[in-house]
Amino acid sequence: MKKSFLIAAMAGLAFVGCTESELDSSVKSQEAISFNAPAVRPNTRAAEEVGNRYATGLQFNVWGTWFNGDEYSTFSQGKMYINEATAQYGVGGGNTWYPLNGGNYYYWPKNGSITFSAYSPASNKMKDAAELTAKGVILNGYVVDNTDNSAMEDVLFSERAYNKKASTGSNSPYSGVDIQFRHALSSILFSAKVGDTYPGTQVRITSITLSNVASKAYFSQNLDDANEKTTLLPTSAGTSASAAAWTGQTAKVAYTVDNAEKILENGAEPWYFCTTDGKKPQVYGAVGNEYRKSDLLLIPQNLDGVELTINYTIKSADSEELAQEHVVTFDSTSEWKIGYRYIYNIAIDFDPITLAPMVSLFVDATGTDIAI
Repeated sequence: MKKSFLIAAMAGLAFVGCTESELDSSVKSQEAISFNAPAVRPNTRAAEEVGNRYATGLQFNVWGTWFNGDEYSTFSQGKMYINEATAQYGVGGGNTWYPLNGGNYYYWPKNGSITFSAYSPASNKMKDAAELTAKGVILNGYVVDNTDNSAMEDVLFSERAYNKKASTGSNSPYSGVDIQFRHALSSILFSAKVGDTYPGTQVRITSITLSNVASKAYFSQNLDDANEKTTLLPTSAGTSASAAAWTGQTAKVAYTVDNAEKILENGAEPWYFCTTDGKKPQVYGAVGNEYRKSDLLLIPQNLDGVELTINYTIKSADSEELAQEHVVTFDSTSEWKIGYRYIYNIAIDFDPITLAPMVSLFVDATGTDIAI
């Protein structure tokens, strides 16, 4: 969703310990549980986003619930087999992610099936907030800090991977159980340009700030507690009755865009503050399609009362820079939705100064008679 602002002038249950980078043949024969490269559903409308392909340097935490049968029944009837273990790429060899518990691998039981749920990243912050329930993944009081934008996490939660019995999947060239991740936050970006060409006039953006923004909230995936149910989202039509949601938004703070000082060249393309070259961010990474730059990754919320403040200066050919400010106050008709990217395009236009000269008529003076 793009927003524009026009600114006028103003297997067994035993664990096997192993810390080597490769599993030996006897361990491999026991079929250690592993995961395919998780797929990440892209944002549908356009601080660093995870792209379609989950990078091999990332880690996620996973739960595996065992059921004494071929299918998921209800959450309460399952038994926890993998309890929030961290999955790492390639630690047991091959193009796959292995969940580990203190260096121990997990192995497939000989009977029953396992249903998996996961979240990313595998950070302490996420681990403190995350919990697995009958409704799927929940986050208790997750906070998006406003002191370091580069530390903002692209919070991902997975669909349940139902009824698995072996480490097989379809995401070539990787192997392992397929995990489908979805974005939980909203991605916020800004671009700015001078709307027309104004010779002799310089425009400089000095700061961009969003204030009165909720930084803390509760997230629930809101899955129906039944086999093969998927998440209902603004970006996808799931099969659960209730949509995934953030609730209880609180702790209002201000977020300031990093590197938001830029002289806007006349006639230039929009400048994006989150990239080093100012160009519209594209996916990038060693393998490709892994990351995408963003300004802010924030909690989805209604924007009633949120203020966007754009500070800039204007300078003529023979003047000093004059400080200007433009404030946009959002109302309840605006919101940030789960999994959406919002690009706010700032266009600064000016009206030329024009003058309308008028000349007052001379008035005949009195008392000017001279008698000789």
